[in-house]
Amino acid sequence: MSFMIETSARHIHLTQETLEKLFGEGYELTVRKPLSYPGQFASNERLTVVGPKKEMANVSILGPVRKMDQIELSATDARTLGIFQWQRVREIRVHVDAHDFGMLLEEARQTCA
Repeated sequence: MSFMIETSARHIHLTQETLEKLFGEGYELTVRKPLSYPGQFASNERLTVVGPKKEMANVSILGPVRKMDQIELSATDARTLGIFQWQRVREIRVHVDAHDFGMLLEEARQTCA
């Protein structure tokens, strides 16, 4: 018997509403590479995740769009960003970084659970 084992690196899922806030009205993700799960794909679009201590650039957005926004990170990534297991992100705010026309996904507020 054989079966596939896969890992899932840091990535982001967005709603259509958030996608349009970041990239413009009516924007659709462009397929970079299909994933093993049918209908899922890594997109060409990337964001920077900003935490209290550091940031991680070029984080992949997976498609298609979802019903809820979600950032998936490893525990090591979370510690690097300054997000600890006892904290939960209460609000996610999105805006365009006008300096380099890149997109910035900023975790705006954290509180202890």
